[in-house]
Amino acid sequence: MEKNKNLFLMSLLVTDAADALSRFCGVLGRWGCPLESMHLTADRSGLQRLTVIVGGDAHRVDRIVQQTARLCTVRSVSLLSARPLSSDETLHLSLQADSLSHAAASRLCASHGAMICGRTEDALLIEMTGDPASLALFLDAAAPYGIVGASVSNVSTFPVEEMLRAAF
Repeated sequence: MEKNKNLFLMSLLVTDAADALSRFCGVLGRWGCPLESMHLTADRSGLQRLTVIVGGDAHRVDRIVQQTARLCTVRSVSLLSARPLSSDETLHLSLQADSLSHAAASRLCASHGAMICGRTEDALLIEMTGDPASLALFLDAAAPYGIVGASVSNVSTFPVEEMLRAAF
């Protein structure tokens, strides 16, 4: 990824990943915005989630979100970063406490350079610092365990409830 480029994190829930990706790339091409990174994850509901990092200015990315939401194979699209991401962001993630053991959570965190910060009755609290691509990859790896909430420092709170409602 180039330095000094505005990068935005987006999440798409789709019914057909190949078709959605093809159409999404067409939208990106029309607006002249590069696809910097993409991760595909299968969902429990049978949907697939594309987590993408897109380069461009805020106006173009906003228009891309609006046009992508109209694509026939896209169930929902969320702009997860309200402002451009910097090269070093911190992700705060809450996973369902009963979805994985402490040992499994430790392995997940170790493989991505994250750390377990605590545990409540309902959630396992994890924190990770890294570049946008690393955060997107970790978010996809953690998704099967049931994301309760997620936020990136000084960016925004991910619309997890909206994403989960569309997925399940």
